[in-house]
Amino acid sequence: MGDFWVVIEDENTHPCVERKAMIMDTILRTVETGLLTPLFEARLQYQSDMEVMVSAESRVGILVGSGDGRVSGDLLNGKALWSMYEGLCAYVFVRAGVEPPPEQDLCTVHPAGVIATDDGAESLV
Repeated sequence: MGDFWVVIEDENTHPCVERKAMIMDTILRTVETGLLTPLFEARLQYQSDMEVMVSAESRVGILVGSGDGRVSGDLLNGKALWSMYEGLCAYVFVRAGVEPPPEQDLCTVHPAGVIATDDGAESLV
């Protein structure tokens, strides 16, 4: 696993050049766009030998894996420890060695973890 961006869209958003420019303006804070302000950028790394950070009891789906990383931004900086759970998706079939049905969605993910900020606070995410 490496860097990734999560984009949440609703029924009123369309993938177009103007929308992408608006998102980039929000991230770079070049203009006030009315969109949410990013708190940080996360660089996450999968660790095959790492213990589960968040119990499956409080998550939806099957554990995909866990890892660590770093979050950095104007508003929040620190270390991230995470576990990723997947909902019903093709990954479950592939992992079991079964061909997924053609109508199967690619995947839904349910990340969870802890951010330990550089000033000593901890936040569950």
